[in-house]
Amino acid sequence: MKFTMERDAALRALTLATRTIERRNTVPILGHVLITAHKSRVSLAATNMDRWMTIEIGGASTLKTGTTTADAANMLAFVRATAAGTQIEVELTGEKLVMRAGRARATLLTLPAADFPAMKPEEVSTEILVAGDMLARAIGQVAHAQSDEQTRYYLNGIFIHDRAGKLGLVATDGHRLGLAIVEPSKPLPENLPGIILPRQSVPELLRIATEAKQDELTLEISETRLQVAHTDVEFNTRLVDGTFPDYDRVIPRDNECRFSAGRVALAGAVARCATLASDGTSAVRMQIHKASAELSRKVEGEGEISDEIDIQVTGQPSFTGFNCSYMTAALDALACPDVDVEFTTGGPIVLRRSTDPKDGELQIVMAMRVV
Repeated sequence: MKFTMERDAALRALTLATRTIERRNTVPILGHVLITAHKSRVSLAATNMDRWMTIEIGGASTLKTGTTTADAANMLAFVRATAAGTQIEVELTGEKLVMRAGRARATLLTLPAADFPAMKPEEVSTEILVAGDMLARAIGQVAHAQSDEQTRYYLNGIFIHDRAGKLGLVATDGHRLGLAIVEPSKPLPENLPGIILPRQSVPELLRIATEAKQDELTLEISETRLQVAHTDVEFNTRLVDGTFPDYDRVIPRDNECRFSAGRVALAGAVARCATLASDGTSAVRMQIHKASAELSRKVEGEGEISDEIDIQVTGQPSFTGFNCSYMTAALDALACPDVDVEFTTGGPIVLRRSTDPKDGELQIVMAMRVV
């Protein structure tokens, strides 16, 4: 096997590949990339047995076809240390992989390509067609609400499902919830199963969707896996084997207190209250008056801080409490000029864009007890 590759293209491919590989591997082959020099292209493949990534090295030129594996971290380190624009020659000599860049040379030990784990093929049962930028926006709105609690593993990711004919994305850790809705490029199939994309795979799907921009992506769903491809990258991930809870049950209706506020003004008041040293709860009290919202935070032994902003109240004045970090993340996710906020004292706080329908996208922050 022998081929040449341009340094920047190789750097991108190896960087993507190493994101799939676990930092600590007890199985040596899982720290390697599978290198395949085809007649007209060169590809890298990496896996941790839950996620598979295949990347084509743009502009690579094959001189002799073949396949082998080599340590991904060592290859990446060598490529990264070369100058931009450098042509790197890669050649398999016996059981060693030789990389040359100018007068620099690295010789790496290899493992047989036959030892590299193959992904068990599954029949694709469902396909979803969606624009990359719309999918990226939706993922960005809900990713912050994912759980990392291992005992409730079914919350460790994003739930993707059919929501009244549109693609719904939901994440929750029990303390907050994010719901985003995407208009698919073609009608969703009638048999669309609800799937849970694992937390560890979310950044890769987000990166692919972001790079795709307005290009359409096809999400291929099989019994236990999801696969997506765009240009030179193909990503395949195992899905979470679990049942996502009925999140609609925690969305409160007919709340007593309702108001509209400038999102930046409300986020600024929350941020200022958060500047007081943490007492381990990050609790902020929000008192709703007839035309203003007063936010305050008190920490025993440290002091107190308060701020007030103008709002438009359409419900009854009331008060609630919340975790300032969760509220900040929810407001950031909405990314709009004005937000509608509603709650009943002691109940979940619902936030929507003022321009969104009541059954549309939202953020929920669970209330905290405050005095």
